[in-house]
Amino acid sequence: MGQAVRLAQAMRLFDEESCESSDRRESQLLRNMYWLLHTIETAACFLFGLNSTLRHAYLHGMNRTICSYRSEQLTLLEQEPELHRWPDEEHVHMSFYLSHRLWSLSDNVLFSLQLVGRLGVEGHPSSTSDGALHGSITDAYTDFCGGLDDMPSWLRDPDSYHDPNFEADVITSRKRGFWIQRADLLVTFHSLRFLLLKHACDLNLSAFLGATGHQSLIALRQLEIASELVTVASALPHESLRANGQPLVSIPFLEKANLILDNH
Repeated sequence: MGQAVRLAQAMRLFDEESCESSDRRESQLLRNMYWLLHTIETAACFLFGLNSTLRHAYLHGMNRTICSYRSEQLTLLEQEPELHRWPDEEHVHMSFYLSHRLWSLSDNVLFSLQLVGRLGVEGHPSSTSDGALHGSITDAYTDFCGGLDDMPSWLRDPDSYHDPNFEADVITSRKRGFWIQRADLLVTFHSLRFLLLKHACDLNLSAFLGATGHQSLIALRQLEIASELVTVASALPHESLRANGQPLVSIPFLEKANLILDNH
């Protein structure tokens, strides 16, 4: 990952002009690779406490890469054209950017928590009482909680999807894909809620995420998130979890959530 990050920096993939210098298809691939790498590094920061490199490039980039799908029916998929005809590829990209958005919004919360926590550690607790600084955490967390509010209908209820322009086998294939995308988004969202609360508790800032500093109430809040995570995962087709790969099948967050539920 470190080598990939350094390569992305050397190629200045955070700069939109660097991506636009190639042809349309290559430009879109470069954008996708940058934002995928940005998401992977953010996950590493959450899970392993690593420092973010691309975050700083992203925050200070004068002409940052645009996280959007400039499709104009641009095709990146090359196999099974009958199953991946337009607008199926657009659906895939919309889910891709929703996933990135969740990680990006959660990273904003983590960054604000770390900033306020660092000020407190340095012996300036009065500075952390500044309304604007505290408000940044609340605003960032509110934005994160609404990260999936505009989820399209075919992700809210994949089984309701229908398009009279395509055959039944194509519709079935797309519904399967939508369930896979929904599984990834929902499990990621609730797992990030769990992780954000943990980081906030470690910094004694859990009150900003709606959990009072009293240990019993914080534990209750963890129990609520764990219960919601298990409920959501249990309602998803097992195939949609398996299709996301081993990380989403074993799901350390789910294992921990089940442990919390068992202990209570």
